[in-house]
Amino acid sequence: MSLAVFGVRFVPLAPFNTDCLVAGVVRVPLRTYAWTTGVGVLPLGALLTFFRSRMGRNELQLGIAFWAPNVLFLALVLTIWWIFRRRNARIG
Repeated sequence: MSLAVFGVRFVPLAPFNTDCLVAGVVRVPLRTYAWTTGVGVLPLGALLTFFRSRMGRNELQLGIAFWAPNVLFLALVLTIWWIFRRRNARIG
């Protein structure tokens, strides 16, 4: 269920309020809803903030200041996913 809630956060033009309402109707646990919303909204927020800070400039330089945090974030998400997957495999 958490993967489905997480995936919905990446759907462009999906109304945020509708996602919240559906999560409540299907009784997504608060902990699952909180982490999937936080992790799902963070990349778009970071990307929009980055591009907004570059508006008005003639060139767009995607240097280490852009790529390093994104690579670290992706590594963190994949590591957490791997840990939970291994833990659930041992339990089940």
